[in-house]
Amino acid sequence: MRRNSWVEALKLWNKDNEKYCIPKKGTPAYKEVQNIRDELKKDIPKKTTKKTTKAKDPDPNNLKDMKEYKKILVHKLDNGMINMEDFKKYMTEVNKQIRKLEAEAERAAYKKEKEKEKAKEKEKEKEKAPTKVAMSEYERKIKQLIPGIVVNGDRYL
Repeated sequence: MRRNSWVEALKLWNKDNEKYCIPKKGTPAYKEVQNIRDELKKDIPKKTTKKTTKAKDPDPNNLKDMKEYKKILVHKLDNGMINMEDFKKYMTEVNKQIRKLEAEAERAAYKKEKEKEKAKEKEKEKEKAPTKVAMSEYERKIKQLIPGIVVNGDRYL
């Protein structure tokens, strides 16, 4: 069916008539043409339009995006969308950025591991450290009376 379904329906309605005529709006003949048009619309499947999305530029600070961009560049070279000189230039920059991001990720993982180790060491030190208990009245008197005595592992002079 063409763009104007009304014209198509009008042609089908006028097929049997000797003279080509256009019915006035609101008349029974006008309703007949409308019904024909509706029938024609039902017969034709609706077009599905495929939405195209514009490819977003890769985030130079995202390792995953950069690796995807590398694949896109190879695809463009294979299909003749870019020449070899541009490909080499782009790939050099992309590989440089990928190495930089991988190194940053490695450093971050190493730093995180070191922080975990330090936290574990601090916990162990807390467990080993003797806890000072408040001296009882009896211990205070002994300390005052006998200089150089050892009470609970502490030496008092």
